[in-house]
Amino acid sequence: MTQPRRSDKDATGPGKGRTTLSLVLEHGGPLVALAAVVGLFMALEPSFRNVANWQNIGRQMAVVAILAAGETFVIVAGGIDLSVGSVVALSGVLSALAMKALGVPDPLVVPMGICVGLGTGALVGALSGVITELAGIPSFVVTLGMLGVAAGAAKIASGGVGVSGIPDAFDWLAAKSIPIGPTIAIPTAAIVTILVIVVGQIVLSRTRFGRSVYALGGNREAARLSGVPTRRISIMTFVISGGLAGLAGIMAVSRIGSAQPTAGEGYELNAIAAAVIGGTSLMGGEGSVLGSFVGALIMAVIATGLDHMMVSQFIQEVVIGGMIIVAVIVDKLRRTVAT
Repeated sequence: MTQPRRSDKDATGPGKGRTTLSLVLEHGGPLVALAAVVGLFMALEPSFRNVANWQNIGRQMAVVAILAAGETFVIVAGGIDLSVGSVVALSGVLSALAMKALGVPDPLVVPMGICVGLGTGALVGALSGVITELAGIPSFVVTLGMLGVAAGAAKIASGGVGVSGIPDAFDWLAAKSIPIGPTIAIPTAAIVTILVIVVGQIVLSRTRFGRSVYALGGNREAARLSGVPTRRISIMTFVISGGLAGLAGIMAVSRIGSAQPTAGEGYELNAIAAAVIGGTSLMGGEGSVLGSFVGALIMAVIATGLDHMMVSQFIQEVVIGGMIIVAVIVDKLRRTVAT
């Protein structure tokens, strides 16, 4: 049966208002929050305006932003990945060990290290996805267990100590900057992050796979009945999350010049927080990679601004935790307004 067309009066009525408010809450909130915190810290702390400070923010947010991009795919599909922090450590350790095993003079040492890091992350993600789907176990439980497995494997592989002796050529990935003017240089970590965000946003919003991810998170049974290969799509989201966690791991190694078996502790919570703050719904079916990037940038700006103001790290944790709660409340409000 054909649905009756709404009259002009209906189009400008309460339904129209609810839709507009919903869009504002969904897409405008993170950007408004980012502008607010940037303006606040620039007004309170003059040193926050320095170019060097923004270069530092670009480096600091890279790992969390990349993790948040991968986490977005999983959360939008209706799951969650708690293992990404440990995957950062494991990928970094195995990448560093592979580069040391090949020897510094070998021209393949850096590409091999990158491939090992990416492959490790993708493999762990695939295992999490397969176990989740084939065993019918909630992803929360599976990835929580995988968090412990990856963390223990990183310590076993490294002997519980950091792996040093990383080739200098590996610095270009996250520790260098590209000059674009006499006094301005863009950190390579920020460039890699932006590339990941752009590609991730295109894949999630402009491809058939991305539409399937949204369908899976919105209503799994309806997606299955519509012909969406739900298991395969779900597993692929975990592979993407794990692969990006592997990339984050090798970027962490590049930045500090060594691989630490405890490098990723707590990163999983930061990644989820960035996604939620950026507008990704923990209920699934809604979110964007670009929004998660904005969320990661908000967190980096707040952390850096509070550091400039000599605020305790403990207070920073309280602030970030409070932001997560507020973001979830906003998501709940938006859903209520939209119905």
